[in-house]
Amino acid sequence: MAAMTAALNLTHVVAAEPSDVFDLWTTTAGLDQWWWIHWVNVCRSADPRLGGSYLLEAPDQGITVRGEFTTFDRPSRLAFTWIWADGDGDGPDESVEVRLTPVEIDDSVSTQIELTHSGPWTTAEQPDNYRQGWKFVLNELSEAVANRTT
Repeated sequence: MAAMTAALNLTHVVAAEPSDVFDLWTTTAGLDQWWWIHWVNVCRSADPRLGGSYLLEAPDQGITVRGEFTTFDRPSRLAFTWIWADGDGDGPDESVEVRLTPVEIDDSVSTQIELTHSGPWTTAEQPDNYRQGWKFVLNELSEAVANRTT
């Protein structure tokens, strides 16, 4: 089946400043606070710079996501390649762009996340599956921010 180019777009608001949200996305310590925290034995690593790599690996689930930062504009924008690997091997080359915009809610600064995940997918089910996954991890990001102590 031929690949179709598609994009998944999501918007999510997090109760933290853009610089904090950027660091949660791009550092190992940040990712450790929210990415796949519902599973045990997850390896998360990030080299926070343009061209730096990241790795999210859940061996007990048999899945890995890895890639490189292709845009690194702290605190407002980042983009990265996305390679999903599981028991079926590596998925197609995909990309994710994240834009972080400050918004004021109840007299405090929050961040609006605009996420675009693009890939040459072969079925409409693939972006739908990613939509569910992104909503889940973005909610985990919000929870991590809400549970932080200053």
